[in-house]
Amino acid sequence: MIGLVAAAVTVVVVGAIAVIGLGRDDESVAPAASSPRSSSRSSASASSPPVEPSATMPTEDPEAAAEEAAAKKLAQQKKQAKSLVKVIKQSEKARGKVREGVQLVSSCEDTVRGAALLREAVGIRAAVLSQLVDAEAGALPDGKKIVTALKDAQSESLRADQSYVRWADNGYWNCWESATAYQDSDYQAGADASVQAQAAKKRFVKYWKPVVELTGVRTFTVDQV
Repeated sequence: MIGLVAAAVTVVVVGAIAVIGLGRDDESVAPAASSPRSSSRSSASASSPPVEPSATMPTEDPEAAAEEAAAKKLAQQKKQAKSLVKVIKQSEKARGKVREGVQLVSSCEDTVRGAALLREAVGIRAAVLSQLVDAEAGALPDGKKIVTALKDAQSESLRADQSYVRWADNGYWNCWESATAYQDSDYQAGADASVQAQAAKKRFVKYWKPVVELTGVRTFTVDQV
């Protein structure tokens, strides 16, 4: 009898231990309860509207951009052309003085006045050459050739005028013996330099014509440079 009771007690104890173990296993596999904060985040994400992509900037009109660039280039071309016109006008004044000075000396009408005019021309030519050193013509068609032709023309003209000044100084004495001043070696040197200057001026006039058509600035003849 005592043995039966002990066996029954043993069965009851083992059963209780098994029940307790099963309860613990159920707790380990049960899903963890979500926290209120994570739940609110999930609901907020679900309720938020989708973010739209930012609108792209409108693309620039190629035709308008090209027109703007062309307008800027033309403005620069006009500016450079007008600057050169101012310089050439000074040269035009020098040429007028040379013509009058040579006439006064060669006719023995007034050698002193003639020599003074020729010296004025020398000063103008030198000033023009100095300005051409920094002349800007890169935006003009054949701009480099234009400036080079002008420099050559003014350099040869300056050389001619300097020779004519020496001739005029000699002309004062020559006119005592004749009504016409001698065309000595200085006069001939001036004439030779003038030929070279004319050739350079012709080149300038050739290159200048397209600039006149493009920018509307004044034109020049060979005798005006």
